[in-house]
Amino acid sequence: MGHAEPQAGEIVLEARGLTKHYGSTIALSGADLTLQRGKVHALMGENGAGKSTLVKILVGATQPTGGELRLDGKLCAFPSVTAALAAGIVPIYQHLTLFPNLSVLENLFGFENAGPGLRAAHRGTAARQRAEQCLARIGLDIDPDRLVASLNLSERQVLEIARGLHANCRVMLLDEPTATLNKPEVERLAAVVQTLAADGVAIVYISHKTEEIRRLADQVTVLRDGKSVIAGTRLADTTLDALVYGITIHTFIVGQPFRIKQFRRVLDRINQNSSDIWFATAGEIAAHYAAQSPAPGGANT
Repeated sequence: MGHAEPQAGEIVLEARGLTKHYGSTIALSGADLTLQRGKVHALMGENGAGKSTLVKILVGATQPTGGELRLDGKLCAFPSVTAALAAGIVPIYQHLTLFPNLSVLENLFGFENAGPGLRAAHRGTAARQRAEQCLARIGLDIDPDRLVASLNLSERQVLEIARGLHANCRVMLLDEPTATLNKPEVERLAAVVQTLAADGVAIVYISHKTEEIRRLADQVTVLRDGKSVIAGTRLADTTLDALVYGITIHTFIVGQPFRIKQFRRVLDRINQNSSDIWFATAGEIAAHYAAQSPAPGGANT
């Protein structure tokens, strides 16, 4: 009896109640994340909310203090990044990890080479054909023999994604992938993300840019103080105010609780001519509000 083909929407990786303590410092105190096949899951939160710690646990770079991970419904643990890669969990960091003085081909097969040079299986016509197929899958038309140093930033980023796909990727984590890209490069990356999702890859998309989140993501999780205050909600069911509230509700301005009505006005001022809102730290936005608001005791509702 054959195995059923995996379907879009099936849960691939699930984190339940993850905690992480570094001595007396609590980095996570109840983080939940459910990743589904063929879905783009946005992960949002202020700097220091716990996003990086959660990602490190998912990719085996650190171990949780408590909680559990499930892969295909079964309890699992990733004692190392190598173990996570073997399970198909691939991180793509903001600072790329390609080798600029090696060729595209050598970088594509980098996860499979423990020593210097390419293995025999990664040389010759057959290897080139495999590389060309991998690059074509995400629309990257470059010579596998080109040095990575000769590629532009967008090409390098897509190459890193191609390398992850070559590693039998099931879950890909993209950390601020458009932070250094211009508009055409952002468009190119968006097309790649949509292609990956259509191919059944579960994607974690970490960004502060709501325009990108709205365009690409199916679901959203918001972390605040190490907890999931919005957990896997469909983007279609989530308002901008809800995201803002989830990210910044604990912020204080001029000695008074930071009300969502006030924050909405700040967003309107910052964002009068753009549909894109960059969530800076709450402190930066608070300072912006304080600079444009009447002094305490004035007419400020």
